[in-house]
Amino acid sequence: AYITTDIDGILRSTTPDIGAYEFTPLVAGNIATHKPLALYPNPANAWLNIDLDANETHGAKVEIVDLLGKKVLEIEKLSAQKSIDISRLEKGIYFVWLTNKANETFVGKMIKE
Repeated sequence: AYITTDIDGILRSTTPDIGAYEFTPLVAGNIATHKPLALYPNPANAWLNIDLDANETHGAKVEIVDLLGKKVLEIEKLSAQKSIDISRLEKGIYFVWLTNKANETFVGKMIKE
């Protein structure tokens, strides 16, 4: 076996390692686990409201992603009302990602009826 350097500059053995996976984390940025994203009503039909302080949501970017990871809705700057029109989404379970100006990311789960 030989020692080599991989693409990330990490020393690796050239001996095959069957079953070992290398991956890049899906989430980038600082996830604020101390402040979950409260969404209501949940389940929702037409409108979804975000319950966070105004300083956390002002101008925030919102992304709604389905269970397969496909982005189905994106709002570049959230309005002061903190409400999102979800009437065009299909019934199902979605994740709502909110990234504020401080680059903190909040994640919540929503059910669309």
